[in-house]
Amino acid sequence: MIMIGIGLRHNGLKYFGHLLWPPGVPVALKPLVGVIEVVSTILIRPFSHTVRLMANMMAGHILLVTFSLLSEALFQAETNKVPFFILGFLPFFMLMFLTAFEILVAFLQAYIFTILTGVYFGSSMEGHGDDAHELDDAEYGVHAEDLAVAHHH
Repeated sequence: MIMIGIGLRHNGLKYFGHLLWPPGVPVALKPLVGVIEVVSTILIRPFSHTVRLMANMMAGHILLVTFSLLSEALFQAETNKVPFFILGFLPFFMLMFLTAFEILVAFLQAYIFTILTGVYFGSSMEGHGDDAHELDDAEYGVHAEDLAVAHHH
């Protein structure tokens, strides 16, 4: 939602116009590409962002719970107490390693989340296609008609 708000703030209603009718695309393909852009921008990006974060968190937590339950079961075993108690240190050390690894993954996910958010915000702020190029050329006093005339000489 914030990405759409930023796009509207910087481009006005042209933001939706460029999503629905993208410049620089052949007219026959514009309806198809427009639908793909709208679905991608409004549904797919936020959904993929959410799933990426949730899947990484869930996988890490499942591993931590599995190794902690295995350690606890081995430490509290009623039969063969000594061998199981000694064997319980293997999943316990793995649990310690995975905890440190999860902290690293958390920082990495925060970094990726931040980078992708910045990319998404930046793409919603930029001018799209033909309009942006017209503005850049006009700033330097170059117009399409001048280029066409110069090219024929």
